Amino acid sequence: MAFPGGGIDPEDSGATDAALREAWEETGVDTSGIEVLGNLAETELPVSNFFVTPVIGWWHAESKVHAVDPGESAGVFRAPVAELLDPKIG
Repeated sequence: MAFPGGGIDPEDSGATDAALREAWEETGVDTSGIEVLGNLAETELPVSNFFVTPVIGWWHAESKVHAVDPGESAGVFRAPVAELLDPKIG
């Protein structure tokens, strides 16, 4: 699960490219190991008045990750899907 932030740059072909680029820039993830499943509907974030397009992907080939720029990410951690779905946790 990643929540990279940033806008679509001129070299990005759209939201999916931007999401993968931002994930790589912030965590160092090898994006060739991510299968993009699709995008959710564009959603407004009321606090910032920005619109975001959630991009859903499956990380099928894990790679090393870390906080590339501590000014952007305090840390990187992994959360198993089973734990995210367990109502007793969290």
